[in-house]
Amino acid sequence: MKFLLGVFLCCFFSLSTMAQTTLANIEDKINQSFDECFAVADASPLQTIITELENSKDGDAWTTYWLSYANVSLGIYLMEASKENSENALNAFTEAIDVLKDKDDKNTEEYTLLARAMSISISVRPAQAMMLSNKSKTYINKAMKLNDQNLRAYLQSGSSDYYTPKEYGGGNIAEAQFLKALSLPDKAINDEAAPAWGREEIYYMLVSFYLREEKYDKAKVYLKKGLDEFPDNQRLASLSAKI
Repeated sequence: MKFLLGVFLCCFFSLSTMAQTTLANIEDKINQSFDECFAVADASPLQTIITELENSKDGDAWTTYWLSYANVSLGIYLMEASKENSENALNAFTEAIDVLKDKDDKNTEEYTLLARAMSISISVRPAQAMMLSNKSKTYINKAMKLNDQNLRAYLQSGSSDYYTPKEYGGGNIAEAQFLKALSLPDKAINDEAAPAWGREEIYYMLVSFYLREEKYDKAKVYLKKGLDEFPDNQRLASLSAKI
């Protein structure tokens, strides 16, 4: 009995240690791998991260979140790298959704990421746009009810509204949602492995909104604020040419 207990404890702590090692700086690792995919024109950096997370997904509650996030990142890379990748991109988004959708007791971040995956996947399955959009909004509402201080939930809400055509009611809340998001802390959950991403994207989306609405003075203000905070963000800097 003592021997079996020892084996069990050894396995348990081995899994726990593996998960902790995999999750160390995981957000930075995934984002760096995403950038590297574009630099080397290959999906392997993200696929390596995904494999590591899959091998340790039972060890920590946050592992499934980051596995889903990595798959969303993979889908975005594949979608932007080539139109011929649309089927593979769809597979990545589907995997991102499947990892989280049946998880019990989802937290605010998991609902937000589900909404993001569904919303972005509309680009590769436009025939399901209405269904995916409605599901995404449902998940965002749940995320906000669980935690109304979640920066990423307001980012996703604003992005969904931004990309919704005006004839379907889009463009009415994007500005307010982005501004609300900027007022919130990076982390909605006080946990080392919890996500902190999104602020750079908020600036990009808000400035893009103001440019689209021809509100150039506001666009300049928030572009400067964004670049002061994130001077190396080339995507945000590229908007300077439009003002």
